[in-house]
Amino acid sequence: MKTMVIYEESGRVLLSRSGGTMPEKVELLVADVPEGQYVQSVNAETGEPVLAALPPTEAQRLSELEAQMAALTGTEE
Repeated sequence: MKTMVIYEESGRVLLSRSGGTMPEKVELLVADVPEGQYVQSVNAETGEPVLAALPPTEAQRLSELEAQMAALTGTEE
């Protein structure tokens, strides 16, 4: 079975993937990603990451809903 292995110079394995379709060639990008964002894709022409905002967590959504409910009921702090 073909296995793709990404490793450091020391030989430490960072990622190993087996099964499915294996690419003939892979690229590597190390990018600074601001907090609250993730790399959605990579522009194949420029090699630059395409960033997108992370969706709100359940806790963030709950907090927002609680604030909206407080505003509606007049119980804001």
